[in-house]
Amino acid sequence: MTGVPMLFFSRLDKKICGLFVILLMSACSSEKYLMPTPSLYIGNNSANFEKIPSELQNNTFDLLYVTDRKPDYDESNNFKYGYQRSLSSAFGSVIIKLNPAMSWQELVAESQKKTRTQKIKLNIASVLEQGRYPETPYSLIKDSQGDVIDDPALFMAASQINSHFQAELTKRLAIAAKKEVFIYIHGVSNTFADAAYTLAELWHFSGRETVPIVYTWPAGHGGASGYAYDRESGEFTIFHLKQFLRSLASNTDIEKIHILAHSRGTDVISTALRELFIEATASGKDPLSMYRIANLILAAPDIDVAVLSQRMIAERVGFNVRAVTIYTSSEDKAIKLSKVLFSSVVRLGNLVTTDNPDDHHADNSAMMMQQLLMANNLSMVEMQGKSDRIGHSYFQDNPAVSSDLIMTLRYEARPGKENGRPLKPAGANMWIISDDAYTHSEYNAQKH
Repeated sequence: MTGVPMLFFSRLDKKICGLFVILLMSACSSEKYLMPTPSLYIGNNSANFEKIPSELQNNTFDLLYVTDRKPDYDESNNFKYGYQRSLSSAFGSVIIKLNPAMSWQELVAESQKKTRTQKIKLNIASVLEQGRYPETPYSLIKDSQGDVIDDPALFMAASQINSHFQAELTKRLAIAAKKEVFIYIHGVSNTFADAAYTLAELWHFSGRETVPIVYTWPAGHGGASGYAYDRESGEFTIFHLKQFLRSLASNTDIEKIHILAHSRGTDVISTALRELFIEATASGKDPLSMYRIANLILAAPDIDVAVLSQRMIAERVGFNVRAVTIYTSSEDKAIKLSKVLFSSVVRLGNLVTTDNPDDHHADNSAMMMQQLLMANNLSMVEMQGKSDRIGHSYFQDNPAVSSDLIMTLRYEARPGKENGRPLKPAGANMWIISDDAYTHSEYNAQKH
């Protein structure tokens, strides 16, 4: 009798190890270079960057971060954040500089070349924690009536820290060209630096017009159990993510919020939004006007279609944001292995426009996706082009897909040639993007 369980766990271990290897290979290396120039910008003049405030016209990236990673120190005793979980969340500033150093004019020129004259390396110059909330759950005390309650002193402390966060946010909004926030939420096997680098380059190429905030949760454990640890960290972080999003919603200076989530980060954000929207609706508030989310972008989503459909349709998450964009690819190897590990009938990140509802009768995944796509504010874009060898980072690596991201984030353009997004129609709210999209002059960003 013991042979069956032993065989099962042996196979499971192989799946986990195989998935780990793929994720490790797809994770960012210790060296990060500026992503390829989006096709949208190649050969254009500096008009694409002319609206950037003078304070932001430099070769550095000053990002606001929010994290519940545990603070740590490297070998040289420099402050950093590791993969361990912290019971308290914190916010601060991470400064990223370019190497070699260059003038703003040189950076603009290099940001519009298909083949750059030199590699541009990104380096974290400093990480400054500016405030830390009390640990959660709050300590319990007994009030004068003998009832057990959360310690009121901790609520007061959290309110004071939140005031500091709001002051920092207001300062950054004051110099932004748009009173909008751009949030990036990473997936598994990502370090603090990985997440910061990704947001920095996407914020740069989307015009540096918004306030960039990287929400980074305790991932990047590594080792054979790394995926399992990171996945549970994604569940751990939900309370702190909701705490952060509530704080943003309370700031009336913010006109719009744009959220880009990658890989397992798509499960993290959809879970948090589901709970927030239920909470808002139960209190008689409209989640759409309360949270002001203009774009929710799910890139290479590592989530089961049936799970997402419950959140997006049954729990109405998709109807409480202005636009939902989902990027998929049949060649995403990391998603393929995740499908095997979790025995998914269909993993959203691998869903393609040619999927037939009858092919997935076991849980009606494709049919549920079709139901989801009936919503006019949601679109699925299948990438049919080149990426890295794992095929999981095409939203950065593929110049056509990064161009489409820019059109979505910067201009809030709907799919379709007539809107400046030259995607091939493939069904109701379903589109295909190929490598040669955005290579024609009529689609350059200057028209917007």
